Amino acid sequence: INIPSNTAASDYVVHVDHTRHLFRFGTGARSDFIIHEDYQQYRNVLYSLFNSVTLHQFSWFRDQGTASDPNHSRDVNATEELTKNGVEILGESLFSARPASEPMWVANLHSAELRDAVTIRLNYLTGITKGKVHRWIVNNQLLHGRFYEDRLGDKNFSPQLFKTVRAADPYPDLLLNDLDVVATGNHNL
Repeated sequence: INIPSNTAASDYVVHVDHTRHLFRFGTGARSDFIIHEDYQQYRNVLYSLFNSVTLHQFSWFRDQGTASDPNHSRDVNATEELTKNGVEILGESLFSARPASEPMWVANLHSAELRDAVTIRLNYLTGITKGKVHRWIVNNQLLHGRFYEDRLGDKNFSPQLFKTVRAADPYPDLLLNDLDVVATGNHNL
């Protein structure tokens, strides 16, 4: 702002309306709040402050369906609502390397059954979200656990999983996400 030399800066009031971020600026959100009519104010705050939202309900243990009949329709509806309003989606997560973060029934599967369940979930989720999710956390907290590698006896499970997800949907960025790695140093490969 250039102020003429014959006036004082205190004579001016500057008002800035921030209309858009030039970078991703996001938060976590609940899918049910995005689609439920009673949460319009919640959505208004999201749309005014953020251009990226992490939807945690995509996690397997938060699936509203059953082992034989998965149901993430709530999350897909939230994804469509957010995208319609210019918000990018980070899906958390396709799988988790920590057994406590997967459905209880998954822990009881034998190797072949587990592979089949992984394939079914992967095909289901990438099928209903293809081109809609901007970033996926593929195998969450891989430094905290190696559930699939250990149960399947396949040290290459996670790298192959990334390739399989990429083949199913070339659109999203694929991420490895973890927490508390540097702060405590308790987790490593």
